Amino acid sequence: MCGFVRRGGWDIVWRKYAMIKKLRRNFILITMLSVFLVLAVIMAIVNGINFAQKDRSALQMLTMLADNKGQFPFKDPPKKSDDGKPFAFSPEAPYETRYFSVQLKEDGELVSVDTGKIAAVDTEQAASFAQTLWQKEKRTGYLGNYKYLAQENDAGVRFLFLDCTRDLNSVREFLLISLAVSGVGLAAIFLLVVAFSGRAIRPMCESYEKQKKFITDAGHELKTPLATISACNEVLAMQQGENQWTDGIRDQVERLTKLTGELVSLARMDEGAPLTVMEPVPLSEVVTETLRPFALTAQSRGLRLVSRIQPDVTVTGDRRLLEQVVSVLADNAVKYACGEEIRFTLETKGKKTVLTCENEAEGLTAGNQEAMFDRFRRGDSSRSTEGYGIGLSMAKSIVQMHRGKITAHSPDGKTLKITIQI
Repeated sequence: MCGFVRRGGWDIVWRKYAMIKKLRRNFILITMLSVFLVLAVIMAIVNGINFAQKDRSALQMLTMLADNKGQFPFKDPPKKSDDGKPFAFSPEAPYETRYFSVQLKEDGELVSVDTGKIAAVDTEQAASFAQTLWQKEKRTGYLGNYKYLAQENDAGVRFLFLDCTRDLNSVREFLLISLAVSGVGLAAIFLLVVAFSGRAIRPMCESYEKQKKFITDAGHELKTPLATISACNEVLAMQQGENQWTDGIRDQVERLTKLTGELVSLARMDEGAPLTVMEPVPLSEVVTETLRPFALTAQSRGLRLVSRIQPDVTVTGDRRLLEQVVSVLADNAVKYACGEEIRFTLETKGKKTVLTCENEAEGLTAGNQEAMFDRFRRGDSSRSTEGYGIGLSMAKSIVQMHRGKITAHSPDGKTLKITIQI
């Protein structure tokens, strides 16, 4: 017996450690993803501006050449223009710039080629470049490392090509350097986040533990006064006879007793309490027997509870907890169904056992309905119905204890489908 308790205690400690580890991992993942996105945006903006500046400079150069029939207007340009504004080009521009031009007729026939300012391209290559671009009918862009500009004139179309190899290499080098710096920065930030993530999540872990402890303690503390109130109410009923007041007290005591029991159960599940019983459970039998009393309740409310149960379906788990899950689903469906039918289906799909509950309900929106598993959450349409919004949250915890998955989905905003896979 002591060995079992010790093993269970170690299991709880391990589950708490796993929960903290998961929380820390999620914190690191979200932080690094945020940093990565910020760096990616900054890199895209900086490299985009760098390329745009190079591209604008090349386009200005081509425009100047186009305005002067493919030639520099001067060999030694002054530093300022006649109106005193500085030139965009340095005095060395005529000697540093490598470019060539090709004149074509309107039908694409070659007129002339000028490759005097470049050595890497011969006449045939220059003509081929121009005729290729003439067919595409693009005015400006890049062809390899050459920025080009098409200018219509009296003779047809003049294509001007500017060698941008140096500028493009500079852009590529800047991109590689920024990638390397960002990579080093990400690595450094990752190490810092890993080092300090424990401190960052410590307040959340402590708050979570205090919340669970408070719920557990409050649940246990409420049991004694509730038992006293119940006993006193029974004495009053025996002495003075049952009336609406004693009946009301009894009903409210039962509700509070149920609520405190559910709160304590949830707190234990949050603590990672292991399943004390793991045995083969005839789930087909469990579902059938659990749904039987709810069928009568549904009938009294004008509903039909229809079940399609595959025989001899067996899972490994705690029968009492699995009965509780089915009971929660059925109770939830009977309370909030607004159609004529509630449908339960149990079947096996491959290695998984699938239990579904489907019914029409109000206040739904098409799509995922996972929020209904949040603790104490109740939809607007359920405010007039008894309940505390704990049942589905407890069902989710029980399913997770059995290493299963529970989901809620509405395909059309009218029908709610809850699916459990174990």
